[in-house]
Parts: sequence; C-alpha cells; structure tokens
Amino acid sequence: DIPTVQDYITDDLSREGLNEIIDLSGTLIKDIHNVNLFHRDLHLGNLLIKPGVPPQLLVIDVHRATLLPGVTHTQRIFNLAQFGYSLWRLTPFTNVIRLLRAYRWLDLRRPRFKAMVRSVFNTILTLRFRHWQGRTRHCLRNSSRCLMIKEPFRDIYINRVYTDMNNKIIEMTRAGGSTIKETHHHRLSIHPVGADRFYVKEYRHIKLFSRIRSLFGYYPARMGWLAGNGFVIRQIPTADPVALIAHKVPFWDWVQTAWLITKEIKATPSNQYVTEQFTVPKPGLTHRKKE
Repeated sequence: DIPTVQDYITDDLSREGLNEIIDLSGTLIKDIHNVNLFHRDLHLGNLLIKPGVPPQLLVIDVHRATLLPGVTHTQRIFNLAQFGYSLWRLTPFTNVIRLLRAYRWLDLRRPRFKAMVRSVFNTILTLRFRHWQGRTRHCLRNSSRCLMIKEPFRDIYINRVYTDMNNKIIEMTRAGGSTIKETHHHRLSIHPVGADRFYVKEYRHIKLFSRIRSLFGYYPARMGWLAGNGFVIRQIPTADPVALIAHKVPFWDWVQTAWLITKEIKATPSNQYVTEQFTVPKPGLTHRKKE
C-alpha cells in the first residue's frame, strides 16, 4: 500500500524530509495548472507518495479534476488554499509560505508575492469556516460523531461515545439528581455517574411563541447542542455535549420540553476562555496605582 502525504507527514519526519515534500507538492500543483487541470478536492489526503530519491507524488481522485481552456487566478488561489489548509492543520503556517514559494506561478517580487499570500490566507480562513460549519451540522444527523434516534413525539441526538449509556441518559431526564437551579422555564440538575458528573438542563416551553419557534428549530436546547459541538470541532475546551432530547406535542409537532445533557471536563470555563483569547485591552484605559 502506498501511503498518502497526510499519513507520511504525521509520522516522525525530519525537517529536511518535510521541506522536500512541500517543495515537490508546490511543483506538482504548478504542473497540474500548467496543463489546464483544475482539481476540486486537492489536499494532503489526495496525494500518494512513493518513497525514493527523490520521492514521487501521485494525485488520486482524478474524477474531481476538470480539463479547462485555462486555469483562472481564482482557481489557482482556491487550489493552493485547499492544499494549504490541509497542510496548516498539521504543520505551522510557515510551511504554507514555503509551498507558495515552490509554486512560483507568480514572480517572487515582494508586493505581488505578498498579495498572493494574502489571497491564499483569506481563502484558507473561508474554507476553515465552511469546514467547521459543515462538521458542526453533523451533530443533527447520523454521522461518525452523533447518532440520531427518531421516536414517536421524541427526537434523540446522542454522542456516539456515550451510546452505551443510552438508557442511563434517558433516565436522567425523568427524575433524580441534585437540583442546582429551577425556575418556571428551566431546571438544571447534576447527576454523578461513577467518577464523572453529568449536567442536565431542562427547557420547558410554556409560552406559545416559544413553541412556534421550535417548529423552525429555534429552541435553546438545540442551539446549545449546536454551540457545544461547534466548540468541540474548533478544539475549544468546554463541557462535552452528550445528548439532546426533545419531546414533542402530538399533532402540533412543536417542542414541549427539551433536555441538554453535558459532561463536566477539567478545563477553563468557556466564558473565561473567550475573555482570555479574544478580549484585547484598549490602550489608555489601564488604571495606574495611586502614588
């Protein structure tokens, strides 16, 4: 079996070997574009590597490639961003700059090269956002991460890691646990299971307006389920989303009660993490100690 470049890079590889593969990849992408081929799914997993001196790179999934009269500037940037994004997920961004230098479809004069790097970087950010958004939506259907169970008047979405606790999770929504906070609309309880602690938040849709909104998927438990899985996809430490259970009213099919179950992890609280990572102190607002 011939390994992919992605598998080859994840192994213990010297710096010289990594630089050689990046240079060969940039040259290969340039050769593909020079023959007017545009590959719609160009990433590390679609390149095979045959070890040797020098190594040989082979493109797979050629059914995703199209022969065009000419590869446009936008298509070139898109291919470089696709490959650069897959490379950036495993190695520092400086290797993406090396890839662009090996590509050489533009001269290396500083202003034009800077413009190319800027365009590729902005496209990488767009691809990353779309990738995160698509993977987050996987929690609302059967996927490698989540299991969806449709029952009469009840929808269950459960993390596949906890499928062996399916009955236990459903029992958490019925009764038991230590109540931390309870109002007319919410109830938050904690359920210890062995050494782990699970939090169950119950959302009661009492008002008609909130029930109508739930017909269109706008209810707090679902939004929290999406947000929790979005944090996990983005590798942001937060409570591990375990399950979402929505009980619906017969005939009307709107959500009457919904439960969001999460597991406590030892990490920085989400609000503190966001404050530390994204809050920039404004200049001139620092308070000096009075002398």
